[in-house]
Amino acid sequence: MKKVLALLLAAVMLFALCACGTTVQLTPSEETAAPAVVETAAPVVAQPTAAPSATETQLDLIFSNLSQLQLSSGSGDVWCTVTDLDHNGLLELISACYDSTSLVTTARICEVNSGYNGFNEASQTLPSSNSFPDIISQSASCFNDTASGTWYYIFKDVVRNGTSESYTSQCSISLKNSALSVACYGTEKTYVLNGNQVVEYTDAQGNNVSPDEYMALAGSFSSYAASSVNFDWFKAVEASSVSRLTTSYNVFCGNASPTVVTPVATSTPQIVTPYLMITKNPTAEYNHTEGDTVYFVAAADNWDTVYWTFIDTVGNQYNASQVSSIYGVGIDGANGTTLTIYNIPLSLNGWRVFCTFKGNGQMDSTTPVGIGVNAKPVYNSMAGYVTDFLMSSVTITLNNGTQVQVLKDICQVYGGDLNYGCSCTVYYTGYTPSSDSIYSVSIQGEQPQPQYQSAHGTLGERETMSTCPIYIDGCAGDTLWVSLDYIFPQGSDLYAGRGCTVYYYGDDPFSGTVESVFLD
Repeated sequence: MKKVLALLLAAVMLFALCACGTTVQLTPSEETAAPAVVETAAPVVAQPTAAPSATETQLDLIFSNLSQLQLSSGSGDVWCTVTDLDHNGLLELISACYDSTSLVTTARICEVNSGYNGFNEASQTLPSSNSFPDIISQSASCFNDTASGTWYYIFKDVVRNGTSESYTSQCSISLKNSALSVACYGTEKTYVLNGNQVVEYTDAQGNNVSPDEYMALAGSFSSYAASSVNFDWFKAVEASSVSRLTTSYNVFCGNASPTVVTPVATSTPQIVTPYLMITKNPTAEYNHTEGDTVYFVAAADNWDTVYWTFIDTVGNQYNASQVSSIYGVGIDGANGTTLTIYNIPLSLNGWRVFCTFKGNGQMDSTTPVGIGVNAKPVYNSMAGYVTDFLMSSVTITLNNGTQVQVLKDICQVYGGDLNYGCSCTVYYTGYTPSSDSIYSVSIQGEQPQPQYQSAHGTLGERETMSTCPIYIDGCAGDTLWVSLDYIFPQGSDLYAGRGCTVYYYGDDPFSGTVESVFLD
């Protein structure tokens, strides 16, 4: 009967260990043997000691079984880190290996069970690419869905297909009930076609999306509480004591700084660290005129090489050298973080440009941004002369009788004063000159000053902030409106009935020829 009960008890314990994930069986040599009973003449009373904490107990358990828990070595070194991804108080040992040739990462996650006497290996649900994210990184963004208690960690997954094709996916991983889920929410495909580099973007369902839509795919986590976390990776073979695991876990908890990982050089480099990360996308440059100098600036961390790529209006891609030779464009910084385009041509209007960074076997590109180039205006000209002044502008009568008002600061004096009657040439765009089409006014020389006449009048009631009515003596029913800029001395009181003298040239002061108004 005792044998039957013992067998039943063993079966129950085995079932409990298999309830979540895969139970990691410990070898007999790793189990703790029962202490031998030693008889002594008198019992020795042991001094009381503090019981180890749950964290210490788990770290000791992981360290004791490190060689059994880590991933079997594949094409490179195996790196480990201690975490609590699901924040349930049960620690995990993550072991991973990176193949720098194919850029493929493999990983194994073993979580301490609730009895602190064994481990559950997390099952893995991978995306259709069957590729694990590149988790051997010193940091990651994380998002907490407080409603479900799920923590999402964001990583990239870079996979190479030959030497001229690569895929960079944006992925999230989450651990729940000893089950690891990996989700890919967007992929950037880079390949070479007819000697040109081509970049395409797809969403989680494989649908083609624009670069801006691709960058916005991560917005699905925007409603969750955002933070960041650090990881401290170490080689299992170099962990000589449990303190190395303790440091790794403290880094994950934010209680220590991560150790800089410097992999030992081998015939096949294994680990990508630190992680390449773009920190600044270039800004779109619109409203430039052909012939301008245009700048684009990008930035990233942990890169080795960088280059810029142009995209024409139909999606074809060109490197900087091709754009320079085909369109005769002067370009500096094609392999730097600041791209300078000299004497930009109209032919680049509507194009886009982006920057690609590479480092430690990784590659990432900035968001393509637009280039806007306007045609340089073609100027016409027409002769005229200055016929009126304001404080900030002058009126010019052209030879065809048209009057235009232009700002004084675009009038350039060549050999004469800017004054009444000065002959000038107006340069303008379009078919006819107008106030908004004039580019410059050149004064050719001074003409004889006009002979001014005068008329006496009285001020009327001011009806606007900038103009005043004047009633000219002997002109019943007519009102002359003048700008306050014409009335001198400026600063004087302006009240109805005050006398004044209007100076003008022409047949009468109502023809728009008033030069000034002096108060009596």
